[in-house]
Amino acid sequence: MNKTLKVLVMILALCPLVVFGSASPLIPFSPRETVIVAYAATTSNATQPATLQRVTMNLNSYAPAKVFISYAYTSSFNISKVSSVGLSLYQIISGPTSIQFQATDVDSYHFSVVINYNVLVEQTIQVSTWSGDLPPQGTSFSVKANTISFDFTLTVTKQPSYPTVDQVATAVVNQLSNSLQQFQVAQQNLVSEISNTVMAIGTIAVVALVLVVVLLLAVLKIYRKQASLEQGIGGGR
Repeated sequence: MNKTLKVLVMILALCPLVVFGSASPLIPFSPRETVIVAYAATTSNATQPATLQRVTMNLNSYAPAKVFISYAYTSSFNISKVSSVGLSLYQIISGPTSIQFQATDVDSYHFSVVINYNVLVEQTIQVSTWSGDLPPQGTSFSVKANTISFDFTLTVTKQPSYPTVDQVATAVVNQLSNSLQQFQVAQQNLVSEISNTVMAIGTIAVVALVLVVVLLLAVLKIYRKQASLEQGIGGGR
C-alpha cells in the first residue's frame, strides 16, 4: 500500500514537468512577422514521450514573396490546406530538410506544414522570408518535439516605389527645361504682339498724318480762295 502511494505521489509530482516541459522560448524575430506558439503538449508511452508543438505565423510581404522553412532531416513532412482568397498562383518546393512557398500575386495565402520524427528531436528551426526586392529576414526558434505543425498566413501586397536620385534630378531638369521653353514661347508671343501693335499704331499714325496734311491743304486752299475773293472785291471798289 505504501509503495502504491509513493508511486502515485511521484506521478503527480512529475505531471506538470511532462506537460509543460516541451515548450521552448522563441528567439527575437522580425517586426514584419508575428509568431505565436498556440499549443504544445506531451504524451507518454512505455518507451519515450511523444511531443507535438504547433506554431502560428502571420507574415506580411511585398510581391514577389517567398517563405523558406529549414529543419533537421526527416523523411516525413507534409504541406497541406493551401488556399488563397483570390485565384492566385503559387509554387511549393519541398524536401527532407526544407520547404519553400513562393507567391507572386497580390493576395492572402494560407498553408500548413507538418514535420514528423520517429524520435524526440531537439533542433533550431529557421523561417526566412523574402519580400519584394528587400533583403531577406529570418526567424529562428528552438523546439524539442516529435512533431512540429506550422500554420502560415501570408499577406502579399504591392511594393511601393520611390524615385531614385537620378530620376528626381532628371525630373527637375525636365521641368526646368519645360519652364524655360514655355517662357521663351511666351516672350516670343509677347514680342510678336508688341510688333503687331507697333505696326498698327504706325499705320494709324501714318493715316492720321495723311489726313492732317489733306485737311491742312484743304484749309489752305480755302483760305487762299477766300483771300483772292476779298482782293477782287476790294479792287472793284
